[in-house]
Amino acid sequence: MRDFTREYGPEHGLRDLCPLRWPATASSGARGARDGIQFRFTSAQRKNQNSYQHNWKLKGLSLIPLILLTSYGLAQEIEWVKYQDPRSGKTVTALFCHPQPGQKLPAVVYNHGKIIEMVGYQGGIKKGYDVADFVKALSGSGYVAIAPIRPSNTEFNFAPFLRGTMHYLQQRSDIDVNRLGMIGFSKGGYMTLEAASHFTDLKAVVAMSPARPDKPLSEDQLNNIHAPLLVTLGREEKNDPIGQVTESAVVGVMKKLGKKIEYQNNYPGDHQWFYKVRNEFWRDVIEFLDKHLKKDAK
Repeated sequence: MRDFTREYGPEHGLRDLCPLRWPATASSGARGARDGIQFRFTSAQRKNQNSYQHNWKLKGLSLIPLILLTSYGLAQEIEWVKYQDPRSGKTVTALFCHPQPGQKLPAVVYNHGKIIEMVGYQGGIKKGYDVADFVKALSGSGYVAIAPIRPSNTEFNFAPFLRGTMHYLQQRSDIDVNRLGMIGFSKGGYMTLEAASHFTDLKAVVAMSPARPDKPLSEDQLNNIHAPLLVTLGREEKNDPIGQVTESAVVGVMKKLGKKIEYQNNYPGDHQWFYKVRNEFWRDVIEFLDKHLKKDAK
């Protein structure tokens, strides 16, 4: 586990930045729970309660905030947030970062690939796919970023995760609800397209290698996507089932329907190449988002 004590000790004001409720005292080996969050302290942590090495867990997710420097030069944290889908009542856990707290900014949802469902958030990091990297990159470009983490074996259905996420964003006073975007990779890309066919308030949509070769979206569903769309694909996946379906059943149909679509398919990699934030494709993503989410900014 990353040691935040050395990088962000008390002199850096981590406690003031952290949105979590830190216990004031703890005894050696003490256990407890607050707001459903389980915690345990070691004797070393008890000796220095400002060490900020408390291991908080929520459904296997580390709740220690990740600090980053945004393009604004301000240290901000990535935090875990929980909210409910208003229709089903299901709880959604997500990574969240606001680059300028108190400022009303555009927001972008990032939907991860299926690998996170298979191995979990921490397992994804071990395989080189850290969802937090995309939250950092979006926040560093001036967007409020949120990435709902789906549990294992989630169906190919955007609800309740994205319905709950959109509701959460729309209830916040520091979000410009007139400038909302969504990005998705692999299975998350498919879910992003599906969500875009329902949420008419999305102003920009990015689908990176949107995957579901066995059941692509129907023409009627794609026809309901009114937001500008960017689709990305790696050179080495063009002949894979994902690549073939993306080109024929997504890009081809959207163009036939006369939709606003941009298509980039010459990136130097395969499907897993999109596990990381790479300049080759990320600058295109940010340029696309800026064009549609910041052009009317006051």
